[in-house]
Amino acid sequence: GDCSGTLISSNLVLTAAHCVQYARRWRAYVAFGENSQRPIAKRKIVKALPHKYYGKGEFGTTMNDLAIIQFAGGLPSGFEAVNLVPKNTYFSFDDELIFMGFGVERNNSRRKGHLKVIHTEVNHPSHDSFGTEMRVKQVSGQEICPGDSGGSLFVKSDSGQLLLAAVVAGGVKKTSRHRCGKDYIVATLIPAHYDWISRFIENSK
Repeated sequence: GDCSGTLISSNLVLTAAHCVQYARRWRAYVAFGENSQRPIAKRKIVKALPHKYYGKGEFGTTMNDLAIIQFAGGLPSGFEAVNLVPKNTYFSFDDELIFMGFGVERNNSRRKGHLKVIHTEVNHPSHDSFGTEMRVKQVSGQEICPGDSGGSLFVKSDSGQLLLAAVVAGGVKKTSRHRCGKDYIVATLIPAHYDWISRFIENSK
């Protein structure tokens, strides 16, 4: 299925590891623009590299749910990579976050592929005992849904710049009947994986 992702260099996208497990089978590509169903441009994926230690974690979720996608064909005009939060960034309860992704629009909707921007907050700054994940609040009527895995969670710097803070891994469902209605969303923290991500960015220059 579809996932979301974040441009971190001129030829790299950061997403969730579970999104790339079948990338070759699907002949997947990177779509650019605010509508992934009708993108401004497409780029062929040449490599999809999940985190070395991606796997089952605590509380029924997975740990290190990150992957780097390398694409060919160059960066389309008008797009630029985001900046990461500093390595020493820490989060607190109720810190403001801005989510961006391309999943299902909301619960009980089939509309997807359009850029969603949701203002939300930190539910709990540490989802696991290793400090690699956090919990993010769901906003009623504007939920993070299927297709939003790999999506971006940003914080604003003092100057107003958006900095990538975390990547959506998945959610804990209230009931199996609600596709998006979940108690909270689990997100993989950028500071905990800063060195791993930065190495790919440096090597891509």
